[in-house]
Amino acid sequence: MRNLNHNEGANHGHVDIGALQLSGTISAAATYGGGAQTLLTLNTVAGLSVNQPIQIAGTTDYDGVFVIRKIVGSAIVIDVAFNVTRVGTFNLQAAVGAFKGFIPMSADLAANSITEITYHDSSAQKGDPKVMAYVVGEYYPFPGIIKKIVLNLGNIRLMRYSSNALDQLALKPTN
Repeated sequence: MRNLNHNEGANHGHVDIGALQLSGTISAAATYGGGAQTLLTLNTVAGLSVNQPIQIAGTTDYDGVFVIRKIVGSAIVIDVAFNVTRVGTFNLQAAVGAFKGFIPMSADLAANSITEITYHDSSAQKGDPKVMAYVVGEYYPFPGIIKKIVLNLGNIRLMRYSSNALDQLALKPTN
């Protein structure tokens, strides 16, 4: 799984993710980009955009959180080598990158709404943010730069780190 590169985290801004957003099915997979990437055929691409995080499940070979690299007709391209065609599901309940905090968007988040949270620097992971409740509209900074976050309920706006912060940390792509 490819988690981060300077271009993806270089801009200021945010990424919205949530359990109440788009989800659907994957009906096929094919080679793309000379085999270094995979083209996944979805039941819908409405609401999806390039550089958006997407969580894939039930495919065996392509499960995880990826960044949409390209949209081609009713399919998306992700950075994982093609193996075999698979069916599965997708949703927008997760993100990977470099995030400094989040804001609950549509309602308060109950304890255990966040099912997974990992940091680029594991020593920053103090306590368990998965067991806290969060109030809608409030900003919650992270104690370190978030690498991956997965929700099972609710909607949040993740705030990205700027390119200056990324350069200072010398973050490199991981696969």
